[in-house]
Amino acid sequence: MHTNPIAGRGCALAWVSAFALADVLADHRDADDRAGAFDAAIERDVVPWYEVQVQQDRQGLAVNKALQRGEDPFDFHNADGTVDERKRRGVVFRKGLRHAARSDIDVMRALFRQVNVLDSPGSFLERSDLIGKVVAGYEAARNEELRARPYRDEMLALFEAAGG
Repeated sequence: MHTNPIAGRGCALAWVSAFALADVLADHRDADDRAGAFDAAIERDVVPWYEVQVQQDRQGLAVNKALQRGEDPFDFHNADGTVDERKRRGVVFRKGLRHAARSDIDVMRALFRQVNVLDSPGSFLERSDLIGKVVAGYEAARNEELRARPYRDEMLALFEAAGG
């Protein structure tokens, strides 16, 4: 399985898959049973990581494209002024987590556990002790400005100008 290399989970997920395969081969003799058991293990232990990475990549691209268009990627209002509640929750979590992870050791540890595949992708949301910290992080960071990331050519020009 291959995911976004920025996440750095490829090797960890390969190990999870390899151990699942070893367990299946040790526990099942029939080829059909092995296939079913391995499929179930991958669906349970690997697919959620793939799905969360696809979602995070989509969100990251949407944020950067909005910034490049000069829009606020964290505006959760519809065109008619009403609040898109689903987007608001996502904005509060994304922006709040970014701030809270820099300022709260418990949030940072939980984030590292998830990033390093020690906890499941949804485990952070199950920690009620952290949700309040993320919301507080959002309140502290709600007015922070984000800048668009430079395109490749712009980045190369910046490197060149810096003497690199």
